[in-house]
Amino acid sequence: METSANASRTPAPDDVRDRLQTLLSATHTFERELTGGGMSRVFLAVETALGRRVVVKVLPPELAGGVNAERFRREIRLCASLQQANVVPVLAAGEVDGLPYYTMPFVEGESLRARLTARGAIPPREAVGMLRDIARALSFAHERGVVHRDIKPENVLLSGSTAVVTDFGIAKALAASHTNPGSATLTQLGSTLGTPAYAAPEQVSGDAIDHRADIYALGVVAYELLTGAPPFVAQTAQALFAAHIAQQPEPISQRRKGLPSELATLVMRCLEKDPARRPQSATEVLEVLEAAMAPAEAARATSRAKPSIAVLPFANLSPDPNDEYFADGLTDEIITDLAPIRTLHVIARASMMRFKGSEKDPLTVARDLAVRYVLDGSVRRAGSSLRLTARLIDSVDGTTLWSEKLGGAVEDIFAMQERVSRTIVDALKLTLSPREDEQLRARPISDLRAYECYLQARQSMWTFTVPSLDRALQLLNDAQSLVADNARLVAALGFVHMNYVETGQVDPVRHLQEADACLAKLSALEPDSFHIAFLRGWLHWRRGEIREALSRLTRARDLEPNSSDVECLLCYAYILAGQDDRAREAADAGVRLDPLTPLFQCMPGFCDMMGGRPDTAIAHYRRFFEMDPGNPAAHMFLTWSLAEAGQRTEALTIANGLAQRFPGTVFGELGAAFACGLRGERQEGLAILGAQLRSLSRHSEMLARFIATTAAELGDADGAIDALQDCVRLGFCHYPYLERRATILRTLRVHPRFQEILEVVRARWERGGTSATDLSQRTESGDRNAGPSVAALQ
Repeated sequence: METSANASRTPAPDDVRDRLQTLLSATHTFERELTGGGMSRVFLAVETALGRRVVVKVLPPELAGGVNAERFRREIRLCASLQQANVVPVLAAGEVDGLPYYTMPFVEGESLRARLTARGAIPPREAVGMLRDIARALSFAHERGVVHRDIKPENVLLSGSTAVVTDFGIAKALAASHTNPGSATLTQLGSTLGTPAYAAPEQVSGDAIDHRADIYALGVVAYELLTGAPPFVAQTAQALFAAHIAQQPEPISQRRKGLPSELATLVMRCLEKDPARRPQSATEVLEVLEAAMAPAEAARATSRAKPSIAVLPFANLSPDPNDEYFADGLTDEIITDLAPIRTLHVIARASMMRFKGSEKDPLTVARDLAVRYVLDGSVRRAGSSLRLTARLIDSVDGTTLWSEKLGGAVEDIFAMQERVSRTIVDALKLTLSPREDEQLRARPISDLRAYECYLQARQSMWTFTVPSLDRALQLLNDAQSLVADNARLVAALGFVHMNYVETGQVDPVRHLQEADACLAKLSALEPDSFHIAFLRGWLHWRRGEIREALSRLTRARDLEPNSSDVECLLCYAYILAGQDDRAREAADAGVRLDPLTPLFQCMPGFCDMMGGRPDTAIAHYRRFFEMDPGNPAAHMFLTWSLAEAGQRTEALTIANGLAQRFPGTVFGELGAAFACGLRGERQEGLAILGAQLRSLSRHSEMLARFIATTAAELGDADGAIDALQDCVRLGFCHYPYLERRATILRTLRVHPRFQEILEVVRARWERGGTSATDLSQRTESGDRNAGPSVAALQ
């Protein structure tokens, strides 16, 4: 290999080095032969013209005889185009005395094989750093149509803290340039099969191979880095090939304990026999690798900044299983108590409820969520009696900082909640502001029956389905009949009406009016509270009043710094306003606060889409899709990003799945229409994208954007621009995305109506957003095809 750590070896009797030195004396001075060349002979030389040290790799006579040198040079030419920090590039290729050769830069350092031989298994953090570098190299090469075919530790070089991959495309060049592949020896066939210990099943069986063979080999390398040995070990190449085809590797989590679950899962996914079950791109692998070690990095950063805590769902030990809502409500309320504390990082409810019924121990949860402290406990309700147990655990050393059993009447639940919350504050040595102390003492709903209705409503209101929202609405109305106007109940009613709007399945106008009514009541009851700031910001955002939305949502963040919902809306509002850096900060904050909620995976993806990086966005949207396959929006987002990235075959597969799984719904119809566009069935798609579906763009910026994209895919310029007009009216003003980054909209850019919209968006972009005062509603009787007037949109 091309590293300074490789030792010299005695030249072979045929003295290839002397032949090379004689024939290349005008351009190179040969110093010595290096080990580790596999099927090639490897020499260190100095390139005379530039005085730089290079590696010269030459095919030995026993292999060169079956290679067409001209075809080999043509294949190598593509490899020479790869210029990326983690790729060792090919500098030149040629033939001397019948021996094809190529040159590459000399890399100071050692090979990954040498590192493994010297040290064995690599620490996970160091291993992930190496794997990320390899994945970056693969991602770059695969996007340019180059598949390595022989990823292994010998072909990974370590230069300082960076891993670089060598011999890209060489295996393909050898295979493609064999003049008589049928007579090749097993050694020669290695160029097709790959190195036995790292060969993908499809390579072994002779099936067609693509970039996913490299992902399998990367999985083998990862397995070896983390455990010290590859998943399969055998005495012969044939036995190894058979193992790759037929044997299941031992789960890596059993071979090396304590690995982050995301990392262990990724390695085993890469080792799937079926290429379709592996990660579908090296970019996806890279995203997971970065996320896998992020919790520990975040935990260290958080521990330096402020303490962090996760409140596990309280176990319901009541005789009546229907009391489950009571245990969940207790969990919610403790999180709610802690969330406003500025000096504490609190994981959101939605992520915590994913551990409900889980067998994971608190220390594993702490590691998964990158927090230091975990609270867990149980609640038992029997008639009018109540017993609560809780303990606070420090994940650093597993010690229990506090543990207590509390008992009393059901009516004592408020005092018990405060007791648990204040004990956490005391144990973590937090100092509360007067406002935070007052919030901890507050009894938001004094009537126990109304409080129970509220807890049951909370269980239903965040599922975003119409039947569950109907149930939540009824329960909140029941609660209000018991305590009249209560700020917590009014705020919850407002959130329920906004959730109705977000389903896209109901008349949005009526529910927006109802939310307005709740806001008016809340203003009288709680004029400066988190709930009123959040609800008002949400309403402004939904109506496209982005400047006002940002103002209110920023206030909501000040009042409750641990709200992932606020960060989500802030992210989208910042994007609509064209403030990309702030949007990304909000997206990252939302993921940190709510790492296990599928929706929050969308926010970084949306940032990448607006930034013109659809390839990177795909990984985020794919994670959302995999975490929540029953969510039609997950299908639509993934379809959109794939189509923007030019991956139209997979985009069609996802769009077809959306149409088939959710027929008759808004997203299902959009998926069907978009699939028609991808298949070139224009008239069929336009029929699906009828007037009723198009009309939805008037109330939702997101739907307006998807309708515009679908119409553009179908070649309906006027329909796409109509929807874009709604999109802009509802607050969208990301000028670079419309002007050049949205590839699906490229056919619209010559249209005069599009240019007029673009003029308005540019003006808003330059002044940093839009406000309610400079947006006027378009009259329903106006001629949309005549185009928007600048005055109407400004």
